[in-house]
Amino acid sequence: MSDRISDLFGAVFLWLRELGFAFSGPNVTWTIGQVGFIALAFVIALSLDKRITAMCERHLQVIAGSAALSRLMNVVVHQMKIILFAGLLWLALVVMREVTWPSRSQIILSAASLATAWLVISTASRLIRNRTVAKLVSLVAWTVAALNIVGLLPATIAALDAAAIQMDEFRLSLLVVLKGLLTLSVLLWLAVTLGQFADSRIRAVEDLTPSLKVLVSKIARVLLIVVALLWGLNIIGIELTAFAVFSGAIGLGIGFGLQKVVSNLISGFILLADKSIKPGDVISVDDTYGRISQLAARYVSVISRDGREFLIPNED
Repeated sequence: MSDRISDLFGAVFLWLRELGFAFSGPNVTWTIGQVGFIALAFVIALSLDKRITAMCERHLQVIAGSAALSRLMNVVVHQMKIILFAGLLWLALVVMREVTWPSRSQIILSAASLATAWLVISTASRLIRNRTVAKLVSLVAWTVAALNIVGLLPATIAALDAAAIQMDEFRLSLLVVLKGLLTLSVLLWLAVTLGQFADSRIRAVEDLTPSLKVLVSKIARVLLIVVALLWGLNIIGIELTAFAVFSGAIGLGIGFGLQKVVSNLISGFILLADKSIKPGDVISVDDTYGRISQLAARYVSVISRDGREFLIPNED
């Protein structure tokens, strides 16, 4: 039994040394310094948390019109402590690696990686309602943190980048695919959230007619999504000219497969631009008679006199 305990302590001791802990020799000072700074960073984060949180909460009513954006800001505000803690650790890591050997900042690297992983996981669990997706994000965060702590993250990135297909000047690697999925998912979510916020602000403007409000809101949402797509492709290093070969096929597919969708979208913009109908108008289409409650991207929502809702395609 004592031999097993001794082996366990020996394994823990070796693991701590691999993480950068020194229990003898000249590097003991660096170990104490790193542990001390981690404790100091936590104390600073605790002291600044209440002040910054109170300041942010005073400005939350400005974005109260957007449920998604308000939810995001509430999560950020209540995660301020860990955000400050992780930020201070990463800042210290950058400074230490500029002035001394990387091995002398390994403990701070481990703490910063774990703090960042915890931040990502706690934020995802609050923002992502799908439990499966939230668990997937948590798994990815812990995996990246573990690889970074043991020093295998650069090798893993290189292996993912090596798994690639080459077509003339166009190169597509597994790393680019993963980066693209992550980047585009975040940017598109931000675009949709900002679109909802813009819609709430536009609807609050009294000088615009109801039709013009809907038109401006739709244009803003489309522009935000397009910008998010282009920006995401640019961030992950994919040149848009590389897709010139596929753009014709994609356009043809949209023309045939999504003909009805595109037709309804264009019809919706035309209805809004010529101001022929607006929310609140009473219309009759075939056997449907009622009041317009909403002008959506692909349909018009009509409430009949008996309270039933009908969705009429814009092209009709």
